[in-house]
Amino acid sequence: MSPAKSEAVLAFVPCSDIRRFQGQPRQFFSRKALQSLKNGIQKDGQKRYAEIKALPEGESHKYELIDGERRWIVCGELQRSLWCLVRYDIADINAQYLQSFLANGGQETLTEYETIKALAKIKEDYGLTNNEGVAELIGRKRDWVRERLAIAKFGSEFLELMSPDLSDEKRIQFTHAQLIARVPRAGRAKLVEIVLREKLSSSDLREMVRKNSNVVSKGGHEYIKCMSLAKRIRDDSEALKDKSRGFGATLRDRSSEDVRRFIERVDCAMGNLATLRKALGESLVAKGKKIA
Repeated sequence: MSPAKSEAVLAFVPCSDIRRFQGQPRQFFSRKALQSLKNGIQKDGQKRYAEIKALPEGESHKYELIDGERRWIVCGELQRSLWCLVRYDIADINAQYLQSFLANGGQETLTEYETIKALAKIKEDYGLTNNEGVAELIGRKRDWVRERLAIAKFGSEFLELMSPDLSDEKRIQFTHAQLIARVPRAGRAKLVEIVLREKLSSSDLREMVRKNSNVVSKGGHEYIKCMSLAKRIRDDSEALKDKSRGFGATLRDRSSEDVRRFIERVDCAMGNLATLRKALGESLVAKGKKIA
């Protein structure tokens, strides 16, 4: 006899009786983290129960996951039953999604990509018209919710650029997205293109947005490229300066030809920088701007 609908019971359930919640917010699982969990369960057993809901008769399985997919995967591989809180009080799919989000977000931190998509879905599912309603429903600060829902408004094409499936070179980081949200809507697509093409760090982008909030206006994207290049030149030159004594010691035991080639490259770099400095000076003087 099944418990009353308001009840929930703890039980060990065969993993084969449980199916994955296809609509859950968590989609990405680290193989390394799964192996670590597997080792822990093999050694000490399952320390925290999973959460499942009972399904009506006629379904392909008896239960469906709410929280604990990693534990379910690992226990299945180990051919162990899963320690679960079996719930009989969740019939609504929106309530199941919300519970899954709260459990995953609180215990097994979702990626920002997953979190942003989940917040947008929760807002839509519950017919909430403002960020305050979402913040109250999930128990998070309004600013935290506002910032992520602002990024959600960029659209699905942008959000897919944040997917963990992408390599670092092709992915927009959350810190990038936060900064991109500060520029005018019309320029965001161009700014995304620049960030990916120039491989801008978050600190580079932050400095540029702070100094010029209209960075993607006429000529703004070229400014970003120039500033990024100038920063790399500065950082590289600082690194070379710090290692100058070491270079001397290294070259001391090299042939005269090796030393000559090294000095030629340094002279070439200095000549290029001098040409750049002259061109900048002439350009600014032509526009009536004084330079130091």
